[in-house]
Amino acid sequence: MPGGFGTFDELFETLAWAQIGQPSKPVGLLNVKGYFDRLLVALDYAVAEGFVLREHRQILACESDPESLLETMARQRHPTEAVKRWLRQA
Repeated sequence: MPGGFGTFDELFETLAWAQIGQPSKPVGLLNVKGYFDRLLVALDYAVAEGFVLREHRQILACESDPESLLETMARQRHPTEAVKRWLRQA
């Protein structure tokens, strides 16, 4: 849900941990009224520039409807192979 610095801190900390496989669960944003649209554009730009692997970007599910978000998160599979590849590159 929308928030400020604390929300962003928790989101990015969770994504950073998920990037190395801890936890290997999906991360979701409830995008109320498009609040996170610009953040998602920035994350896609980080992928395009090579700072974030596409598979790691896909760890983050984002939907505007709570039920859709839960369904999307239930379908997600953690990119275990991308984590291994990223750790070898780091």
